[in-house]
Amino acid sequence: MPKYVHRVLSCLTVIITAFICTLAWAKTTANTPSTTSNTDSIKPEEVGIDERLGELVPLDIVLRDEEGHPVSLGTLVDQPTILTLNYFRCAGICSPQLNGVAEAVNLSHAEIGRDYRIITVSFDDRDTAEIAAKKRSNYVQEVKRAISPADWRFLTGDAATTRRLADAVGFKFKKVGGDFVHPAALMLLSPKGVPGTTRASVFVRDKR
Repeated sequence: MPKYVHRVLSCLTVIITAFICTLAWAKTTANTPSTTSNTDSIKPEEVGIDERLGELVPLDIVLRDEEGHPVSLGTLVDQPTILTLNYFRCAGICSPQLNGVAEAVNLSHAEIGRDYRIITVSFDDRDTAEIAAKKRSNYVQEVKRAISPADWRFLTGDAATTRRLADAVGFKFKKVGGDFVHPAALMLLSPKGVPGTTRASVFVRDKR
């Protein structure tokens, strides 16, 4: 196995550990669920993770970058890439997840930018490039080691495009009212866009 793969897998392991810790914290600090949001009718097969090991992610997917410009996924996945799917207004697990990723970058021996890149994609088509830019700025500042804004991207897209990406990596979520029922997961993509592993997936009901 190439050395860079070992470094990235080491990074992913650290991220998983930090993520599990933030999950525990999130559960103890979660807001009381809204009585107006009813997710009890959601079937288990509608939300979760179906690993797509060895299948190609369509690199022709075009999303919007932090300035609102179109960007092809294939131009970004040119090295081992950690992919997270979130939505930027999330009142539940998304922020703790991304906080855990930032902390893991600080702890890992792998060098972000040299050994791997992180791409965070919002599956909420109401999220704008302006919101994505603010999120990137906030999380890049959380990283205490050398990092370029290009090393951790925050992207948006229309509902059909982000759903296509989610389906390709086996990330199943459902919109309920103005929010989403979704898992939280970290996915490692090879430079060719092949999902190599999915870790730390949990079932989350975001309700306000």
